[in-house]
Amino acid sequence: MRGTWVVVACMAVMAATTGRADALVERESKRIMPPFKPLDVRVTVGEIEIRATDRADIVIEVEREAPDVAGLARIPVDIADTEESLIVNVTQRDGGKLATLRARVVVLVPLVTAVRQVSVFEGRIGVSGLRGSIQARIERGPIQAEDLAGVVRLETVAGDLVIERSDLRADGLLRLRTFNGSIRIGLVRAPKDARVLLLTLSGGITSDLPLSERQGFGPRFREGTFGTAQPLLSADAVRGDISLTVAK
Repeated sequence: MRGTWVVVACMAVMAATTGRADALVERESKRIMPPFKPLDVRVTVGEIEIRATDRADIVIEVEREAPDVAGLARIPVDIADTEESLIVNVTQRDGGKLATLRARVVVLVPLVTAVRQVSVFEGRIGVSGLRGSIQARIERGPIQAEDLAGVVRLETVAGDLVIERSDLRADGLLRLRTFNGSIRIGLVRAPKDARVLLLTLSGGITSDLPLSERQGFGPRFREGTFGTAQPLLSADAVRGDISLTVAK
């Protein structure tokens, strides 16, 4: 595999203290040094956390939980270095989606990192500090993000989408979508230049930015053009409210 990997800690299977009776947990941590490829992180049931800081390496921490050793074997840690990306795959074998087989993946990355894809079937996705790019999708559960300032594409099928203390830079993008849930966007400042589009088929829209509103029946739609009309902030919900706030 490209790069230098060092096993930082690998704990043997042990009794968990997570509140799940008789659960077994295995933890593992790995480090990779530059040069980096775009990241692709996948979990079936559980959590993925992407945390960006002022660092020069990438650390991947994996925690797997199952009722027994056979269950742990059904959610193996698979690291693949392809031509396009570095894939961290902790999905259940044979397409399984058992709630008792859980994984938590925390990836510590440099600020300007390309995260090509983050995917979870059921659980949670968290992102913080990123100044690069990310595309993330979850079927069941929320996405919670803070302190972002890059190219961001986030989508939930059933779950809320919350973005806090983030910035819409001139070279950035903020595209958010949920089919059954609410979207809350918190910006650290009002953008000087931007195109803002907020749409919900069944819900309400509130905004601290001065946006025009489509009147009448059907979808609720608000939009605004500021300065050069770039970059784009787009949020749409099929069933749910949308709120956009700007720090005072």
